[in-house]
Amino acid sequence: MDYYAILGVSQSATESEIRTAMREKTPAAQQDPDKFAILMDAFETLKDPQKRTEYDTQRNTPPSLEQGRGQGGWVQGMGSALVIAGACPICNTMAPADEGFCSECGYMLASHIGSPNLGGGGGSPLPKLIEESGRELMLRVGESIVGREGADVALPHPTISRRHARFIVSGGNHVILEDLGSTNGTKIAGQPLPAGNQKALTNGQAIQFGSVKLTIQIPNVPQPERRSLGAKDPGRAPIAALGGTNTGARLEGPAGVHTLKATVTTVGRKAGNDIVLTGDSFVSGSHAKIVFETGTYKVIDIGSTNGTRLNGNKLTANVPETLASGDMIQFGQTGFTFKI
Repeated sequence: MDYYAILGVSQSATESEIRTAMREKTPAAQQDPDKFAILMDAFETLKDPQKRTEYDTQRNTPPSLEQGRGQGGWVQGMGSALVIAGACPICNTMAPADEGFCSECGYMLASHIGSPNLGGGGGSPLPKLIEESGRELMLRVGESIVGREGADVALPHPTISRRHARFIVSGGNHVILEDLGSTNGTKIAGQPLPAGNQKALTNGQAIQFGSVKLTIQIPNVPQPERRSLGAKDPGRAPIAALGGTNTGARLEGPAGVHTLKATVTTVGRKAGNDIVLTGDSFVSGSHAKIVFETGTYKVIDIGSTNGTRLNGNKLTANVPETLASGDMIQFGQTGFTFKI
């Protein structure tokens, strides 16, 4: 996309000329959201010296044909683009033979070149997004950024911001979505997702970034238990009957496994807490506590600066929320899964 042509300026245009062009074109472009989004992208890129340099470099660098040579690759024309066989058809990144999706843009290579799905005949164990065209985009465990270019999930559409949204995947099948302040917004099942808010997703939900519509597939989605942990449950004894202070309840995550007390378990960055999270600067000294009473565990944010989230929803300070096995708890930026 030629940002200079969109703004109607030369490649030697000064920042002042770029701002003037933006002011002149804005009134007409505002009548068309898609056109205005493109105009904004051009302006934001060219007015910033660093972004402009990166754009100019990328724009003036022709695709490398050497990438596919010596690897059994070959080049063919596809419109104005060059596609290297054995490479991602979206971004041309070469992929090892055993890869199921592109490491750069997330494109599902199996849907294009006939390679086996990651994870074997049973399909990928990770969540994936399916576009209306049928194109599949894999999500990985951890954070995946959604954006128009250079993102983990690349959606090259003018209504998509460069950093539009992000997915947070834990355990392979617990997925949270957050809008990163995109220009044209994010919707889940038709409902707008406010910028900065996180929402836990369910299998088959419709998601929309700008004008791009997708569906999420989450394999083997566990159904959280919402009964009291002390209630009668065939095949499982009430928690209180497990004896002593060991209820078997724990938090599992990248920061380790932490056994919960059958009284109060404190969480924070300072030493002296039962669960000490020194590696996360977003965790307060005294951040939250998990309380066990009447056979039930509850999580309570105790007025932390950056908050506590349960299944993507931010907790109100000092208001207890009941936990069920499989729930996702996030203190600051550190996530855990509650298990029994």
